Amino acid sequence: MEKANRSIPRLDGVILSLLFLGVFIAPMHLRSTLLQKPLDSLRVINFPCALAALLSFARIRKWEKLDFFLAAAWVLLVIPMFFSNRERTSYIQISAPLQLLLPLFLVFFRMEPDHSRKALGVFLFCFDLFMVFYLALGVFERFTNLSALTWARDQLSALGFKPSELTRYLEERDGRFASIWGHPLTNAFLFNAFFALNAVWLRKINRQKLTPVVFLFTLVGVLLCSSKMGIVVCLLLLGITCREQKKWFLLFVPLLGILYFTGALDRILFRFTEIDLTSGRLQDLQQYFSSGLMPLRFLSGYGSNAALLKDCPVYEINNAFEFPVMMYSFDYGILFSLVAILGVFTFVSWRMLRKRHWTSWLCYVCLFAEISAYNAYALRNQDVCWMMCIFSLFLLNLGEAKPAGNPGQMVT
Repeated sequence: MEKANRSIPRLDGVILSLLFLGVFIAPMHLRSTLLQKPLDSLRVINFPCALAALLSFARIRKWEKLDFFLAAAWVLLVIPMFFSNRERTSYIQISAPLQLLLPLFLVFFRMEPDHSRKALGVFLFCFDLFMVFYLALGVFERFTNLSALTWARDQLSALGFKPSELTRYLEERDGRFASIWGHPLTNAFLFNAFFALNAVWLRKINRQKLTPVVFLFTLVGVLLCSSKMGIVVCLLLLGITCREQKKWFLLFVPLLGILYFTGALDRILFRFTEIDLTSGRLQDLQQYFSSGLMPLRFLSGYGSNAALLKDCPVYEINNAFEFPVMMYSFDYGILFSLVAILGVFTFVSWRMLRKRHWTSWLCYVCLFAEISAYNAYALRNQDVCWMMCIFSLFLLNLGEAKPAGNPGQMVT
Protein backbone atom coordinates (compact mmCIF):
# COMPACT_ATOMS: atom_id res chain seq x y z
CA MET A 1 0.00 0.00 0.00
CA GLU A 2 2.82 2.40 0.85
CA LYS A 3 4.50 1.79 -2.52
CA ALA A 4 1.18 2.47 -4.27
CA ASN A 5 0.81 5.77 -2.42
CA ARG A 6 4.32 6.80 -3.44
CA SER A 7 3.52 6.02 -7.08
CA ILE A 8 0.65 8.53 -7.08
CA PRO A 9 2.72 11.72 -6.81
CA ARG A 10 5.26 10.23 -9.20
CA LEU A 11 2.57 9.73 -11.84
CA ASP A 12 1.29 13.28 -11.24
CA GLY A 13 4.83 14.53 -11.76
CA VAL A 14 5.22 12.54 -14.98
CA ILE A 15 1.95 13.92 -16.35
CA LEU A 16 2.86 17.54 -15.53
CA SER A 17 6.36 17.04 -16.97
CA LEU A 18 4.95 15.72 -20.25
CA LEU A 19 2.54 18.65 -20.47
CA PHE A 20 5.36 21.13 -19.89
CA LEU A 21 7.56 19.34 -22.43
CA GLY A 22 4.86 19.28 -25.09
CA VAL A 23 3.97 22.96 -24.92
CA PHE A 24 7.10 24.81 -23.78
CA ILE A 25 10.13 22.66 -24.60
CA ALA A 26 8.87 21.40 -27.97
CA PRO A 27 6.81 24.37 -29.27
CA MET A 28 4.31 23.81 -32.05
CA HIS A 29 5.97 25.87 -34.78
CA LEU A 30 9.34 24.19 -34.26
CA ARG A 31 7.91 20.71 -33.76
CA SER A 32 5.55 20.80 -36.74
CA THR A 33 8.25 22.22 -39.03
CA LEU A 34 10.89 19.62 -38.16
CA LEU A 35 8.40 16.75 -38.50
CA GLN A 36 6.99 18.10 -41.74
CA LYS A 37 8.35 15.45 -44.10
CA PRO A 38 8.01 12.21 -42.12
CA LEU A 39 4.59 12.84 -40.55
CA ASP A 40 2.74 15.17 -42.93
CA SER A 41 -0.38 16.52 -41.16
CA LEU A 42 0.26 14.30 -38.13
CA ARG A 43 3.16 16.58 -37.27
CA VAL A 44 0.76 18.99 -35.60
CA ILE A 45 -0.14 16.43 -32.93
CA ASN A 46 1.33 17.24 -29.55
CA PHE A 47 2.45 13.71 -28.72
CA PRO A 48 3.85 14.43 -25.20
CA CYS A 49 0.63 16.17 -24.18
CA ALA A 50 -1.49 13.44 -25.75
CA LEU A 51 0.41 10.84 -23.71
CA ALA A 52 -0.07 12.94 -20.57
CA ALA A 53 -3.81 13.16 -21.21
CA LEU A 54 -4.04 9.38 -21.63
CA LEU A 55 -2.03 8.80 -18.44
CA SER A 56 -4.33 11.16 -16.57
CA PHE A 57 -7.15 8.63 -17.01
CA ALA A 58 -5.23 6.34 -14.66
CA ARG A 59 -5.64 8.97 -11.95
CA ILE A 60 -9.43 9.13 -12.15
CA ARG A 61 -10.37 7.09 -9.09
CA LYS A 62 -14.12 7.50 -9.50
CA TRP A 63 -16.22 9.00 -12.25
CA GLU A 64 -18.86 11.35 -10.91
CA LYS A 65 -22.13 11.52 -12.82
CA LEU A 66 -21.33 14.86 -14.42
CA ASP A 67 -17.83 13.66 -15.33
CA PHE A 68 -19.20 10.58 -17.05
CA PHE A 69 -21.96 12.47 -18.87
CA LEU A 70 -19.63 15.16 -20.18
CA ALA A 71 -16.88 12.71 -21.11
CA ALA A 72 -19.41 10.65 -23.08
CA ALA A 73 -20.63 13.80 -24.85
CA TRP A 74 -17.08 14.75 -25.84
CA VAL A 75 -16.38 11.25 -27.13
CA LEU A 76 -19.51 11.45 -29.27
CA LEU A 77 -18.23 14.73 -30.75
CA VAL A 78 -15.82 12.60 -32.75
CA ILE A 79 -18.81 11.71 -34.96
CA PRO A 80 -19.62 15.24 -36.28
CA MET A 81 -15.89 15.96 -36.47
CA PHE A 82 -15.24 12.84 -38.57
CA PHE A 83 -18.32 13.44 -40.73
CA SER A 84 -17.28 17.06 -41.36
CA ASN A 85 -13.76 15.93 -42.30
CA ARG A 86 -14.88 12.96 -44.40
CA GLU A 87 -13.44 14.49 -47.57
CA ARG A 88 -10.15 15.44 -45.89
CA THR A 89 -7.06 13.26 -45.58
CA SER A 90 -6.84 10.57 -42.92
CA TYR A 91 -4.03 12.61 -41.33
CA ILE A 92 -6.42 15.49 -40.64
CA GLN A 93 -9.13 13.12 -39.46
CA ILE A 94 -6.70 11.76 -36.85
CA SER A 95 -5.01 15.00 -35.80
CA ALA A 96 -8.18 17.08 -35.32
CA PRO A 97 -9.66 15.10 -32.39
CA LEU A 98 -6.25 14.64 -30.76
CA GLN A 99 -5.57 18.37 -30.83
CA LEU A 100 -9.06 19.71 -30.07
CA LEU A 101 -10.96 17.07 -28.09
CA LEU A 102 -8.34 15.12 -26.15
CA PRO A 103 -7.05 18.23 -24.29
CA LEU A 104 -10.51 18.76 -22.78
CA PHE A 105 -10.22 15.53 -20.79
CA LEU A 106 -7.42 17.08 -18.69
CA VAL A 107 -10.07 18.87 -16.63
CA PHE A 108 -11.13 15.50 -15.19
CA PHE A 109 -7.60 14.98 -13.82
CA ARG A 110 -7.76 15.15 -10.03
CA MET A 111 -4.36 15.06 -8.40
CA GLU A 112 -3.77 13.53 -5.00
CA PRO A 113 -4.59 16.42 -2.58
CA ASP A 114 -1.81 15.44 -0.14
CA HIS A 115 0.86 15.77 -2.82
CA SER A 116 -0.57 18.05 -5.50
CA ARG A 117 0.70 21.28 -3.93
CA LYS A 118 4.31 20.15 -4.31
CA ALA A 119 3.84 18.85 -7.86
CA LEU A 120 2.03 22.02 -8.92
CA GLY A 121 4.69 24.12 -7.22
CA VAL A 122 7.42 22.46 -9.27
CA PHE A 123 5.38 22.96 -12.45
CA LEU A 124 4.83 26.63 -11.62
CA PHE A 125 8.51 27.11 -10.83
CA CYS A 126 9.46 25.71 -14.26
CA PHE A 127 6.74 27.78 -15.94
CA ASP A 128 7.98 30.93 -14.19
CA LEU A 129 11.55 30.26 -15.32
CA PHE A 130 10.32 29.85 -18.86
CA MET A 131 8.35 33.10 -18.67
CA VAL A 132 11.37 35.01 -17.34
CA PHE A 133 13.29 33.77 -20.37
CA TYR A 134 10.30 34.61 -22.57
CA LEU A 135 10.04 38.18 -21.32
CA ALA A 136 13.78 38.65 -21.91
CA LEU A 137 13.31 37.27 -25.42
CA GLY A 138 10.42 39.64 -26.01
CA VAL A 139 12.46 42.67 -24.93
CA PHE A 140 15.35 41.52 -27.14
CA GLU A 141 13.02 41.08 -30.11
CA ARG A 142 11.50 44.52 -29.53
CA PHE A 143 14.86 46.25 -29.85
CA THR A 144 16.24 44.06 -32.67
CA ASN A 145 13.16 43.93 -34.91
CA LEU A 146 12.47 40.20 -34.36
CA SER A 147 16.04 39.16 -35.11
CA ALA A 148 15.78 35.87 -33.18
CA LEU A 149 12.63 34.89 -35.07
CA THR A 150 14.33 35.86 -38.34
CA TRP A 151 17.33 33.71 -37.44
CA ALA A 152 15.11 30.73 -36.57
CA ARG A 153 13.21 31.08 -39.86
CA ASP A 154 16.43 31.36 -41.88
CA GLN A 155 18.05 28.36 -40.19
CA LEU A 156 15.02 26.16 -40.76
CA SER A 157 14.76 27.30 -44.38
CA ALA A 158 18.45 26.56 -44.94
CA LEU A 159 17.85 22.99 -43.77
CA GLY A 160 15.14 22.55 -46.40
CA PHE A 161 12.10 23.06 -44.16
CA LYS A 162 9.18 25.42 -44.76
CA PRO A 163 8.46 27.40 -41.57
CA SER A 164 5.33 29.02 -43.02
CA GLU A 165 3.95 30.31 -39.72
CA LEU A 166 7.23 32.00 -38.79
CA THR A 167 7.37 33.57 -42.24
CA ARG A 168 3.84 34.89 -41.77
CA TYR A 169 4.74 36.50 -38.45
CA LEU A 170 7.76 38.17 -40.05
CA GLU A 171 5.74 39.42 -43.01
CA GLU A 172 3.26 41.06 -40.65
CA ARG A 173 6.15 42.68 -38.74
CA ASP A 174 3.86 45.08 -36.92
CA GLY A 175 6.10 45.53 -33.90
CA ARG A 176 4.35 42.87 -31.82
CA PHE A 177 6.20 40.04 -30.11
CA ALA A 178 5.95 36.77 -32.03
CA SER A 179 8.15 33.68 -31.69
CA ILE A 180 8.43 29.95 -32.36
CA TRP A 181 6.06 29.57 -29.41
CA GLY A 182 3.31 31.50 -31.09
CA HIS A 183 1.48 34.52 -32.46
CA PRO A 184 1.43 37.81 -30.47
CA LEU A 185 -2.06 36.92 -29.20
CA THR A 186 -0.79 33.55 -27.98
CA ASN A 187 2.05 35.31 -26.20
CA ALA A 188 -0.29 37.82 -24.54
CA PHE A 189 -2.39 34.88 -23.35
CA LEU A 190 0.72 33.22 -21.90
CA PHE A 191 1.67 36.35 -19.95
CA ASN A 192 -1.84 36.67 -18.52
CA ALA A 193 -1.82 32.98 -17.62
CA PHE A 194 1.46 33.63 -15.80
CA PHE A 195 -0.32 36.37 -13.84
CA ALA A 196 -3.37 34.24 -13.03
CA LEU A 197 -1.47 31.12 -11.95
CA ASN A 198 1.01 33.02 -9.79
CA ALA A 199 -1.67 35.19 -8.21
CA VAL A 200 -3.70 32.15 -7.19
CA TRP A 201 -0.55 30.43 -5.94
CA LEU A 202 0.50 33.46 -3.86
CA ARG A 203 -2.98 33.57 -2.39
CA LYS A 204 -2.68 29.89 -1.51
CA ILE A 205 0.55 30.51 0.45
CA ASN A 206 -0.64 33.82 1.99
CA ARG A 207 1.80 36.05 0.11
CA GLN A 208 -0.65 38.19 -1.82
CA LYS A 209 1.53 41.25 -1.30
CA LEU A 210 3.80 39.97 -4.06
CA THR A 211 0.97 39.99 -6.59
CA PRO A 212 1.63 43.58 -7.81
CA VAL A 213 5.16 42.48 -8.74
CA VAL A 214 3.68 39.71 -10.87
CA PHE A 215 1.38 42.31 -12.44
CA LEU A 216 4.29 44.54 -13.45
CA PHE A 217 6.02 41.58 -15.09
CA THR A 218 2.82 40.68 -16.94
CA LEU A 219 2.12 44.26 -17.99
CA VAL A 220 5.50 44.53 -19.70
CA GLY A 221 4.91 41.22 -21.50
CA VAL A 222 1.42 42.13 -22.69
CA LEU A 223 2.62 45.54 -23.90
CA LEU A 224 5.29 43.79 -25.96
CA CYS A 225 2.48 41.85 -27.64
CA SER A 226 0.29 44.96 -28.11
CA SER A 227 -2.85 42.90 -27.57
CA LYS A 228 -6.00 44.93 -26.90
CA MET A 229 -7.86 42.03 -25.30
CA GLY A 230 -4.66 41.09 -23.51
CA ILE A 231 -4.27 44.46 -21.79
CA VAL A 232 -7.94 44.49 -20.77
CA VAL A 233 -7.63 41.01 -19.23
CA CYS A 234 -4.38 42.01 -17.52
CA LEU A 235 -6.08 44.97 -15.82
CA LEU A 236 -9.08 42.83 -14.87
CA LEU A 237 -6.77 40.27 -13.27
CA LEU A 238 -5.13 43.10 -11.34
CA GLY A 239 -8.49 44.20 -9.96
CA ILE A 240 -9.44 40.64 -9.03
CA THR A 241 -6.21 39.62 -7.37
CA CYS A 242 -5.26 42.90 -5.67
CA ARG A 243 -8.67 43.82 -4.34
CA GLU A 244 -7.37 43.42 -0.79
CA GLN A 245 -4.35 45.67 -1.38
CA LYS A 246 -6.17 48.74 -2.69
CA LYS A 247 -3.30 51.06 -1.77
CA TRP A 248 -1.28 49.49 -4.55
CA PHE A 249 -3.65 50.98 -7.11
CA LEU A 250 -2.44 54.45 -6.16
CA LEU A 251 1.09 53.49 -7.22
CA PHE A 252 -0.08 52.37 -10.63
CA VAL A 253 -1.24 55.87 -11.57
CA PRO A 254 2.30 57.34 -11.72
CA LEU A 255 3.49 54.07 -13.27
CA LEU A 256 1.07 54.45 -16.17
CA GLY A 257 2.18 58.07 -16.49
CA ILE A 258 5.80 56.98 -16.79
CA LEU A 259 4.90 54.34 -19.36
CA TYR A 260 2.92 56.89 -21.35
CA PHE A 261 5.63 59.57 -21.47
CA THR A 262 8.37 57.05 -22.26
CA GLY A 263 6.41 55.76 -25.24
CA ALA A 264 5.87 52.27 -23.84
CA LEU A 265 2.14 52.62 -24.42
CA ASP A 266 2.37 54.00 -27.95
CA ARG A 267 1.68 50.77 -29.82
CA ILE A 268 -1.22 49.66 -27.65
CA LEU A 269 -2.76 53.15 -27.75
CA PHE A 270 -2.40 53.17 -31.53
CA ARG A 271 -4.23 49.85 -31.76
CA PHE A 272 -7.05 51.16 -29.56
CA THR A 273 -7.42 54.53 -31.29
CA GLU A 274 -6.52 53.86 -34.93
CA ILE A 275 -7.67 50.26 -35.41
CA ASP A 276 -11.21 48.98 -35.09
CA LEU A 277 -11.90 47.80 -31.54
CA THR A 278 -12.51 44.19 -32.63
CA SER A 279 -9.89 44.31 -35.44
CA GLY A 280 -12.56 43.63 -38.06
CA ARG A 281 -14.13 40.66 -36.32
CA LEU A 282 -17.62 42.09 -35.89
CA GLN A 283 -17.69 43.66 -39.35
CA ASP A 284 -16.75 40.37 -41.00
CA LEU A 285 -19.22 38.55 -38.77
CA GLN A 286 -22.05 40.82 -39.91
CA GLN A 287 -20.97 40.46 -43.53
CA TYR A 288 -20.85 36.67 -43.23
CA PHE A 289 -24.38 36.37 -41.86
CA SER A 290 -25.77 38.81 -44.42
CA SER A 291 -23.98 37.15 -47.36
CA GLY A 292 -25.71 33.78 -47.08
CA LEU A 293 -22.45 32.04 -48.05
CA MET A 294 -21.87 28.61 -46.52
CA PRO A 295 -24.37 29.00 -43.66
CA LEU A 296 -23.74 27.32 -40.32
CA ARG A 297 -25.17 23.84 -39.92
CA PHE A 298 -26.30 22.24 -36.67
CA LEU A 299 -24.91 18.70 -36.88
CA SER A 300 -21.91 19.07 -39.19
CA GLY A 301 -19.58 21.64 -40.70
CA TYR A 302 -17.29 22.22 -43.65
CA GLY A 303 -14.15 20.57 -42.29
CA SER A 304 -11.10 21.43 -40.21
CA ASN A 305 -10.21 25.14 -40.41
CA ALA A 306 -12.09 25.43 -43.71
CA ALA A 307 -12.51 29.22 -43.52
CA LEU A 308 -8.73 29.68 -43.62
CA LEU A 309 -8.31 27.90 -46.97
CA LYS A 310 -7.67 30.40 -49.75
CA ASP A 311 -10.18 28.75 -52.11
CA CYS A 312 -12.97 28.92 -49.51
CA PRO A 313 -15.79 31.35 -50.48
CA VAL A 314 -15.62 33.03 -47.05
CA TYR A 315 -11.84 33.38 -46.96
CA GLU A 316 -11.96 37.15 -47.51
CA ILE A 317 -14.11 37.57 -44.39
CA ASN A 318 -12.45 34.93 -42.21
CA ASN A 319 -12.11 37.41 -39.34
CA ALA A 320 -15.69 36.40 -38.62
CA PHE A 321 -14.26 33.10 -37.41
CA GLU A 322 -11.72 34.57 -35.00
CA PHE A 323 -14.18 33.62 -32.27
CA PRO A 324 -13.66 29.91 -31.44
CA VAL A 325 -17.42 29.38 -31.08
CA MET A 326 -17.80 30.50 -34.71
CA MET A 327 -14.79 28.56 -35.94
CA TYR A 328 -16.05 25.35 -34.33
CA SER A 329 -19.57 25.94 -35.66
CA PHE A 330 -18.28 26.48 -39.19
CA ASP A 331 -15.86 23.55 -39.07
CA TYR A 332 -17.87 20.90 -37.24
CA GLY A 333 -21.38 22.23 -36.60
CA ILE A 334 -23.19 24.29 -34.00
CA LEU A 335 -23.82 21.33 -31.70
CA PHE A 336 -20.11 20.51 -31.61
CA SER A 337 -19.28 24.11 -30.76
CA LEU A 338 -21.75 24.34 -27.89
CA VAL A 339 -20.83 21.00 -26.31
CA ALA A 340 -17.07 21.53 -26.62
CA ILE A 341 -16.83 25.16 -25.50
CA LEU A 342 -19.74 25.56 -23.09
CA GLY A 343 -19.18 22.06 -21.75
CA VAL A 344 -15.63 22.68 -20.57
CA PHE A 345 -16.43 26.17 -19.24
CA THR A 346 -19.46 24.93 -17.30
CA PHE A 347 -17.63 21.93 -15.86
CA VAL A 348 -14.58 23.89 -14.70
CA SER A 349 -16.81 26.61 -13.26
CA TRP A 350 -18.91 24.04 -11.43
CA ARG A 351 -15.86 22.41 -9.83
CA MET A 352 -14.51 25.77 -8.68
CA LEU A 353 -17.74 27.37 -7.50
CA ARG A 354 -18.99 24.41 -5.52
CA LYS A 355 -15.80 24.73 -3.42
CA ARG A 356 -16.15 28.54 -3.39
CA HIS A 357 -12.81 29.14 -5.03
CA TRP A 358 -13.85 32.61 -6.16
CA THR A 359 -10.45 34.01 -7.09
CA SER A 360 -9.50 30.93 -9.10
CA TRP A 361 -12.82 31.07 -10.91
CA LEU A 362 -12.60 34.77 -11.73
CA CYS A 363 -9.06 34.30 -13.06
CA TYR A 364 -10.28 31.35 -15.12
CA VAL A 365 -13.15 33.45 -16.52
CA CYS A 366 -10.68 36.15 -17.58
CA LEU A 367 -8.43 33.65 -19.36
CA PHE A 368 -11.43 31.99 -20.98
CA ALA A 369 -12.73 35.36 -22.18
CA GLU A 370 -9.35 36.18 -23.72
CA ILE A 371 -9.11 32.87 -25.54
CA SER A 372 -12.71 33.15 -26.72
CA ALA A 373 -11.74 36.06 -28.95
CA TYR A 374 -8.82 34.22 -30.59
CA ASN A 375 -9.38 31.42 -33.06
CA ALA A 376 -6.14 29.57 -32.29
CA TYR A 377 -8.05 27.78 -29.53
CA ALA A 378 -10.08 26.08 -32.28
CA LEU A 379 -7.19 25.38 -34.68
CA ARG A 380 -5.72 21.89 -34.84
CA ASN A 381 -2.33 23.26 -35.95
CA GLN A 382 -1.85 25.22 -32.71
CA ASP A 383 -1.25 24.22 -29.08
CA VAL A 384 -3.52 26.89 -27.61
CA CYS A 385 -6.27 24.42 -26.67
CA TRP A 386 -3.65 22.39 -24.79
CA MET A 387 -2.42 25.55 -23.05
CA MET A 388 -5.88 26.55 -21.87
CA CYS A 389 -6.66 23.08 -20.56
CA ILE A 390 -3.29 22.83 -18.77
CA PHE A 391 -3.89 26.14 -17.02
CA SER A 392 -7.41 25.00 -16.14
CA LEU A 393 -5.96 21.80 -14.67
CA PHE A 394 -3.56 23.87 -12.56
CA LEU A 395 -6.23 26.20 -11.19
CA LEU A 396 -8.59 23.31 -10.43
CA ASN A 397 -6.06 21.18 -8.59
CA LEU A 398 -4.39 24.01 -6.71
CA GLY A 399 -7.75 25.00 -5.27
CA GLU A 400 -8.31 21.45 -4.01
CA ALA A 401 -4.74 20.94 -2.74
CA LYS A 402 -4.20 20.58 0.99
CA PRO A 403 -2.26 23.47 2.58
CA ALA A 404 1.27 22.83 3.82
CA GLY A 405 2.10 22.85 7.50
CA ASN A 406 3.49 26.37 7.24
CA PRO A 407 1.12 28.32 4.96
CA GLY A 408 3.76 30.95 4.29
CA GLN A 409 6.40 28.50 3.05
CA MET A 410 6.93 27.90 -0.67
CA VAL A 411 6.86 24.19 -1.37
CA THR A 412 8.62 24.14 -4.71
